[in-house]
Amino acid sequence: MSNGGRWDYRPGMNNSGGQELESIAKPQFDANTCSRIEILVDAAKGTARMAVAQPVGNKAIEVLDFKDMAVG
Repeated sequence: MSNGGRWDYRPGMNNSGGQELESIAKPQFDANTCSRIEILVDAAKGTARMAVAQPVGNKAIEVLDFKDMAVG
C-alpha cells in the first residue's frame, strides 16, 4: 500500500476502489524499509487522504485520495 496500491474493503465493494479511490503518485518505496504512513479522514464528508514518508523523518508524499459522499 505504501507504493500507492489500493483496495476497497467495504461490504459489497471488494475491488480496487473504482472512481472513489484516486492514486495521486506512485513512488517506488522499498518494501523492506520502515515507512511512516499518515491517513487523514473526514468521515462526515466521506473523504480520506494517505501520505507516505520513507525513510521515517523524510517529507511525506501524498499517494491516495478517497472521496465518496455516500459514506459520510
